[in-house]
Amino acid sequence: YEIAKKRPHAQVFVVGRPVAVSATKRKKTRNPLNPFESMMGGNGDLEQALKIEKPDTTFDDIGGLKEEKRLVKGLALALQNPELYQKWGTRPPKGVLLVGPPGNGKTMLARALANATDATFYHVKITDILSMWHGKSEENIDQVFNLAKENAPAIIFFDEIDSLGHDRGGSGGMSTDNISRHIVTILLQNLDGLENLEKVIVMAATNRVDDIDPALRRAGRFDRIIPVGFPDVEARTHILSIHIAGAEKRARRKLFDISGPEDFANRLDGVSGADIAELVRRTLEVKAQLDLEGKDPGFVSDEDFGKEIETYERLMKQTSETGFLASRKRQ
Repeated sequence: YEIAKKRPHAQVFVVGRPVAVSATKRKKTRNPLNPFESMMGGNGDLEQALKIEKPDTTFDDIGGLKEEKRLVKGLALALQNPELYQKWGTRPPKGVLLVGPPGNGKTMLARALANATDATFYHVKITDILSMWHGKSEENIDQVFNLAKENAPAIIFFDEIDSLGHDRGGSGGMSTDNISRHIVTILLQNLDGLENLEKVIVMAATNRVDDIDPALRRAGRFDRIIPVGFPDVEARTHILSIHIAGAEKRARRKLFDISGPEDFANRLDGVSGADIAELVRRTLEVKAQLDLEGKDPGFVSDEDFGKEIETYERLMKQTSETGFLASRKRQ
């Protein structure tokens, strides 16, 4: 925005793509949740790397994860009452790393915290923000931090941060590795710059914590780590209940007639929350297909859901030498 403001006929690059900006055509008002809207020309390029929103996800929407939710809820103090840290002679956390296999609620935890604290949520996909244009990736990162500072309370959430790698050595060419090193450097500078800034938290998600640059995990940066693993049987039961209730709420009628979600939760050891949600969706999709064919689909029964678990496992085995459930259990 500042580049366009100072140089009306300049080309502004977002995620490596040129977008012409005309000062005469710039809107006087813009969506506060998409400050780049006037720069984008309505083509949606920026949304591939950055989504700015006020999430509606709540902690009640997340099945299981009791301890994880308790830890994340504790971060609300840093966003809502940072003065209490000064009162007790310490500093609020600035960087929080959510670590665990995909599909188990890391992003939902961050979104729920933003909702609970009425914070603006900046969701950055590292793989999309990488740019081969010299210096543009770094500018994009700087822009995100500047926006968060201007619109505190705010949460910056870096998805797939492990894609930056961990080695900042090497030559100075314009390879992807070199761009990653530059972005890590800019991240470090911005994280250090939050030391005296209130009501901004940086969160990141990874399933490969060992691939993250050690400098990012030092004190004052991503120094708080919250593990988010596969759900246990109690959590799986809770997750199933949430998705069954959600489907019936959307349909405004009863859809399931099963003995109890706990019976199926016992069969889903080593399965992620996202996979459980997909199983519920697939089961209902079969019913929708029967409805389309003019048949009486009836309610979802124990047999229906059991068949879908078997079908889903068989499909996953076709893409894995060791099998879907077996591979999940070992992680």
